[in-house]
Amino acid sequence: MNPRQKMLWRAASAIAEVYARRQEIPPLPSEPLPIDAVTRLTRMMRHANRRRYRTASAVLRPRLERALRDLAVVATTQAERLRAERRRTQPPLAGTLYWDLRAIDDEFPRLEVDFKRQLLLVATDPLELAEVSLGPFMIAVHWQTLGAEQPNYEVMALHPNPPDSNPGVTHPHVVDDRLCEGEGTHVLQAASVEGRLHDFVLILRQILQTYNESSAYVDLDRWHGVPCIDCGASVDAEERGLCGRCDAQVCDECVQSCEGCGDSLCHGCREECSGCDEYACRSCLEPCSDCSKDYCHQCLTEGVCDACLEEKEAAAEAEAGTAPQVAAAYALCVGQAPVPA
Repeated sequence: MNPRQKMLWRAASAIAEVYARRQEIPPLPSEPLPIDAVTRLTRMMRHANRRRYRTASAVLRPRLERALRDLAVVATTQAERLRAERRRTQPPLAGTLYWDLRAIDDEFPRLEVDFKRQLLLVATDPLELAEVSLGPFMIAVHWQTLGAEQPNYEVMALHPNPPDSNPGVTHPHVVDDRLCEGEGTHVLQAASVEGRLHDFVLILRQILQTYNESSAYVDLDRWHGVPCIDCGASVDAEERGLCGRCDAQVCDECVQSCEGCGDSLCHGCREECSGCDEYACRSCLEPCSDCSKDYCHQCLTEGVCDACLEEKEAAAEAEAGTAPQVAAAYALCVGQAPVPA
């Protein structure tokens, strides 16, 4: 063996010890064998034959046949179950694990073994999904957890290209180095339990090469954009702005400017002036002192809106028009009406 092969054999031996320690003695079948019934009926048949009890012997014979058939069925079933348990719980040998490591070493760009941390480090080729370059990934398998139904491993981006909206996502199905296995969970568990290291790594790579929009942490079509807080559309940096009040990301089509201060506003931070229907932020709107509706500064005169001013002017004119008529009526009542010419 060359030094590389010796290192892989050493790793395979260490992993084989993990599987050997994890091996459990399978329990015996709990279903009892119906051997007592066979023994009892056999004894009764012998007694009936010795005594030449023809009727008793004729009755016991079919019962003994059924008991023997039942015993054969149960014994065969338990034997098959024990054989299956033995095959399932038999730990993989160091030689089998060694050739799995050799296959991984040949098929992947890089395989490293960290004996101190008991890690298998497998690098993938650069990945690209839907024209989004994700770069290569490093699969770090903690071999002390192999053989369990939920082995511990991480999937780390070597040259991260995260989306603008979430720097912790390095792949549509990887967040904080944890892979969403989806439908691959059961096959991964089986490969771990059975000690199929090569299959285990291949399944992980296959999941990384697959994109499922329904379970993605971030959709690929939004990878280099952020959703507009108003319409939800993904927009690039040059097509979006920040709300001047809440710093939310807003696309160019949804953003509106305050007529008072000029700040960019999202839908939640803007209101309409009750007079001119222009958008303004809450700081640039004031309530009318008469009707309490919100208006911009241009639609208020000394704190009163135009509509309320018009009502006041109309009321004043009406009051001024009725004053001469009241005075004339009062003069008629006291005899001071003017004498016609």
